[in-house]
Amino acid sequence: MLDEIFIQLLINWSRSINIYSCDRYGRIIGLLLWNLLKKRREQTIFSIQKHLGLDFIQAKSLAKQSFIHTGMAYFESFLVQNFDYKFMCDNVVTDDLDNINLLKNSKRPAVIVTGHLGPWEMLLALLKFYLPNKSTQVVVKFPKNKFMAKLIKRLRTERNAEIVGHRLITYKLLPNLRQGGMAAFLVDHNTLKKEAIFLPFLGEIAAVNIGPALIALRAKALIWPAFVIREGTKIRLFLEKPLDTKTLNGTLKDKIKVITQFYTQAVEKKVLSYPEQWYWLHRRWKTRPN
Repeated sequence: MLDEIFIQLLINWSRSINIYSCDRYGRIIGLLLWNLLKKRREQTIFSIQKHLGLDFIQAKSLAKQSFIHTGMAYFESFLVQNFDYKFMCDNVVTDDLDNINLLKNSKRPAVIVTGHLGPWEMLLALLKFYLPNKSTQVVVKFPKNKFMAKLIKRLRTERNAEIVGHRLITYKLLPNLRQGGMAAFLVDHNTLKKEAIFLPFLGEIAAVNIGPALIALRAKALIWPAFVIREGTKIRLFLEKPLDTKTLNGTLKDKIKVITQFYTQAVEKKVLSYPEQWYWLHRRWKTRPN
C-alpha cells in the first residue's frame, strides 16, 4: 500500500518536470554515482579502453560523460508523462519521417529493437506519438526489487502500451503481432546461454538475446532498429530501414543468426557514433560460450 502511494506521488511530481530539469538533476545524479560507485567507475573505464581502444585519460573522460547521461536517463523515465504536441514540436527532431510513415501505413507485424543508448526510455512514447493507432507492447525484464518493478510497470503503462514480462513473450506477443501490432525489445548482450546466440559486439563475443528474432520469425514481421539520442536540449529519433524476415532463406538457426547480427550491428553502429550515451555501467560480455 505504501509502495503504491509513493509511486503515485512520484507520478504526480513527474508532471512538473521538463527537459531542462532532467538535464540539470540528471547531471547531479550522474556525478554522484561517479563519485560513489568506485568499482563500477573502474569497470566502466576498463571496458571503454578495451572495446573502444582509448587510452586511460580518454576512457576516463568518456566514462564520466556516460555516468552523467545515465543520470539523465533515470529522470527521463519520468518525463515521458508530459509528452504532448507542444513537447514534440519544441524538443524532438528526426530525419526519418519516410520510414516512420512507412511503418505507420504498414499492415505487417513490427518488431522494434533498440539498445541502452541515450534517453531510451523515451523511445516508446515517441513512437506512440507518431503511431497512435498501432497496438503496442513492450517487453520488460523486471528487476528483482519489487518496488522498482512496480514503478517501471506503472511508468511504461502510462504510455498506453501493454507491458509484457520477458518470460511470456510467445503467449502475449504473437496474437497482437499477427494483427499488425508492434512489439518493442531492448537488445541484451549478457543473457542466459539458452536464450542467446554468441556474436561479436564491439570487438568481443557477447551473449545476444534471440527473443526478438524468434518472435519476428514466427510472426513474419519486419524488424525496425530505432534509437533516441540527445543533441543538446533536443532529442533526435532514428528509425532505420527494416529487415523483412519473410525474405530470409536457410534453416531456423541460419535465420536467427542473420536477424541477431542485423540488430546487434545496428546497436553497435550507434554506440560507436555516440559512445558517451551508451549505458556502460551494465556488465556486458559476462556470459561466455564455454
